[in-house]
Amino acid sequence: MQNKPPAAYWGGVAVTLALVTLAWHGVYTRLVSAWGAWSFSDSNAPYRIAIMALAAVVYAVLLWLAITRWQRIMRPFIAAQKFLNDVWVELQRVVWPSHEDTYAFTVVVIVAVVVVAVWVAVVDAVCVGLMSPLYR
Repeated sequence: MQNKPPAAYWGGVAVTLALVTLAWHGVYTRLVSAWGAWSFSDSNAPYRIAIMALAAVVYAVLLWLAITRWQRIMRPFIAAQKFLNDVWVELQRVVWPSHEDTYAFTVVVIVAVVVVAVWVAVVDAVCVGLMSPLYR
């Protein structure tokens, strides 16, 4: 594993923090803005300060996790990238059938489906013929 996270990781961290900011903005506009303008002498000031402190704690925890646990956070993405690379390598090894082979296999499948359909129709007709006297 690398000693520092890739640049795309920090882009993901920035997007996550932006989404958290939008969520906090929604909480603030829904709850706090209904209390009126900012004033520390207001009776709602402790609630506003608590909400802002909670937001600061959430940001601090997210940044701490992003900085200290980046290898664990990146592990599933690295595994997915390795899996997709392995899939691509295996697809390069595949020997694809020729046009003639594809045509021949398609004809074989269509003929087999028609034969099975006729067989099922014949068996169904025989069963209906045998069972219909029992239902009269």
